[in-house]
Amino acid sequence: MIKANYSEIKRAAKNRMDGNFGEAFVALALIPFVYGIGQAILNMILSSLPLISSITQFLLTILFQYLVIIAALKFAKGKYSDLFTNMFGNGKTYLKFILLSLLLTVLYFLPLLIYIDFFTQLTSYIDSTPVTLLFATQTPGELIKSFLPSTEWIILSFALLLGILAIQVKLLFVTYIFVDEDISLIESIKRSWEYTNGNFFRVFFFPISFFLWVFVGFIVIMIFNAISGPGILSILVLIALFGYVVIYLTPYLQIALAVMYMNFKKENGDPTPITETVATVKTETKYFDPLAEIEEPENKKDPFDKFN
Repeated sequence: MIKANYSEIKRAAKNRMDGNFGEAFVALALIPFVYGIGQAILNMILSSLPLISSITQFLLTILFQYLVIIAALKFAKGKYSDLFTNMFGNGKTYLKFILLSLLLTVLYFLPLLIYIDFFTQLTSYIDSTPVTLLFATQTPGELIKSFLPSTEWIILSFALLLGILAIQVKLLFVTYIFVDEDISLIESIKRSWEYTNGNFFRVFFFPISFFLWVFVGFIVIMIFNAISGPGILSILVLIALFGYVVIYLTPYLQIALAVMYMNFKKENGDPTPITETVATVKTETKYFDPLAEIEEPENKKDPFDKFN
């Protein structure tokens, strides 16, 4: 089977957003953005209870990841009318999703365990030393270096980091599979591993490809700053980049990842079935094409038609 390229997947994602950008923005950008503000406020309220604050924020973060995946999958399948119905999916699935997220979090942060003593000792030293004496005899770099673990441990942590990065790529679709298929954690991990076999760099560079214009924008800002110093043009470009990322790129990327997942299912001989009753007599099973364009429903009117 010929594999879909980035352009085909992105074109399919844009097709899902055509005429439905408002819904995509609310479900995949606005709600997570509001959650981020709420999380910061909650963190300030519970600042005196760090353990409760951490647990609460962890559970809420997982909840919003769960909601985003459900909404992105609905968009990928063209189920716009069901976008805000049954938003929380299956309660049991969410509880298992918490367990899955906890396991993945522990796995991803494993390389940082080597630095626990480093952060503990450095924080303790900074807290117990007056600010005026903190850098009296050494530079910030020398201070940090004095608490770092040995070179061997740093090399080991770097190797672990590369290994975890590879595992992250292989497990990119675990949460999508788990939510979409409602199967066991082990089976979800197994399928994601199978889907990404022979596709490591194809998966790795896909999210990165969305941020090329953001990189170009930052280069433009640096050029403006180098020529004339920070000014109104740099601020305007920065505002435009922020708006582009939050308003457009965030929902676009989430839908594209869901479309990529659906396409990987198809490429691996596991397409999404669509069962239809033909002539009310026999049942015919068709399969969803994640890259096909989805037509707008006839009863969905353009609110600006009356001005035409």
